[in-house]
Amino acid sequence: MTTGTNNLFDMPAPEDTKFWNFIGYLVFIFIMAGQALTVVNVLAGTLCYLACNVLATWRVFALNRPLADKIKDLGCMGITVTILIVKFL
Repeated sequence: MTTGTNNLFDMPAPEDTKFWNFIGYLVFIFIMAGQALTVVNVLAGTLCYLACNVLATWRVFALNRPLADKIKDLGCMGITVTILIVKFL
């Protein structure tokens, strides 16, 4: 796992990179599924977005991404949780 300093020696190990790339692909898959499912069932689509947001937020904190990325993912997760609370509770 990197420290975020962008030094050559702080680069993630190849197996770490593969894992975090896989998580990035899962985020993409959940976004596409959420868009498709929202047309059919809003709850299912919103739950896909929630899964996407949780994975993306975990990934940005684990990879020590810049603050702007963390705020973006936390904001998106906040919007999704708010939609779930307002619409379905």
